[in-house]
Amino acid sequence: MSELTERTIFEHAEALRKKEYSSVQLTQAYLEQIDKKDKTIGAYITVTADRAIESAKAFDEGRSSDSEISPLAGIPCGIKDNMCTKGIKTTCASKMLGGYIPPYSAHVVEKLEKSGVVILAVNPQLSLVNNLFSIEFKSSTALSEAIIICLLALCNSLNVWKNSSCPFGAVLKN
Repeated sequence: MSELTERTIFEHAEALRKKEYSSVQLTQAYLEQIDKKDKTIGAYITVTADRAIESAKAFDEGRSSDSEISPLAGIPCGIKDNMCTKGIKTTCASKMLGGYIPPYSAHVVEKLEKSGVVILAVNPQLSLVNNLFSIEFKSSTALSEAIIICLLALCNSLNVWKNSSCPFGAVLKN
């Protein structure tokens, strides 16, 4: 099933629409990858496996063969740790909020859930790292190198495509 985790969102949306595989199969494939690799990568703060499987089952059972579905419906995703997710630990990567479980979801999370997205997990929130990284592009070369070294020291998770790097925002395969 790991070949499923190599496909793009567009490929998944098309395959789910054609019923080539189910959202449950897709969700299980991603959960297996998380189980295999996250101890090394540290890409998730909280994994919501039971909730994700339940959501994927509801998607699979609730659609008819000719029904129009949202392009994101049935697709597993992670939510950044700075967005409240009802019933899921949301810490903003802060020790002060270490045990916070919000009683509501952020508007964007509600919209994603309403569109049928399957929430797999909560991803680390690296806003401090991202803000410092954006400064790097406006600075001298020596300062840029110093900032990058500091960023790598601050980073708790690794880039999934290049484990020697820190995942500053969007992760590219190349």
